[in-house]
Amino acid sequence: MVVLSRQELPAFVRKKIREKLRKKPTPTIHLFVPRMLFGDNFEMLPSSDLGAVLGSEYPFVVRTNLKTHPIGCYYYDDWHEKWEQIEKAFENNTCEVAKFIDCSLPEEDLIPELEKTYAVILKNCDSVGSWFDLIAEETALPVALWSRDPQFQDQLANVCDCIFKDLPDRIHQERKTAHKSKIKPLLGDHLSLVWEDPKIVPPDMQFDPEIG
Repeated sequence: MVVLSRQELPAFVRKKIREKLRKKPTPTIHLFVPRMLFGDNFEMLPSSDLGAVLGSEYPFVVRTNLKTHPIGCYYYDDWHEKWEQIEKAFENNTCEVAKFIDCSLPEEDLIPELEKTYAVILKNCDSVGSWFDLIAEETALPVALWSRDPQFQDQLANVCDCIFKDLPDRIHQERKTAHKSKIKPLLGDHLSLVWEDPKIVPPDMQFDPEIG
């Protein structure tokens, strides 16, 4: 096991990718963190001396580190079930699949809607980590997209103008465009994506008997 600081993470990831993949297609990075850190801008960590950031070099998504949560795999079956629904919708336009959810609504109004939902575009998220912790105790939410800066949330529908399975790549393109632009700020500098694909797990979770 390798223990890294936040500052060391980008260079480590970049080095490992280049060692293992050489000229193969650009991989999507899955970063497993406690849900309370979902609001952090890991995508913007510098990854090279040339000024690149992780999110501009690679498609980048955040995932739940189940080991940090006492209820662990309580809702993992729900994730699998909802991910199957997502896969059936992979060729659909993302805007037709993902629902806009107002995070400022009371819990009693949100939960019934989210129980039927597997992909959302979030609005008015002041504390996204706390919000995900609250939701996770009641239902699974495999995919969520939001802007870390409220001024850009009205532009999220434009980012979702693609087929569902291409959403991580579409956001990657938005981040690359923003990184190269001299105009600041842009939406691509403030995008976060949760992409809880149960088929892609870190090695230390793969053989966990609770997950199966």
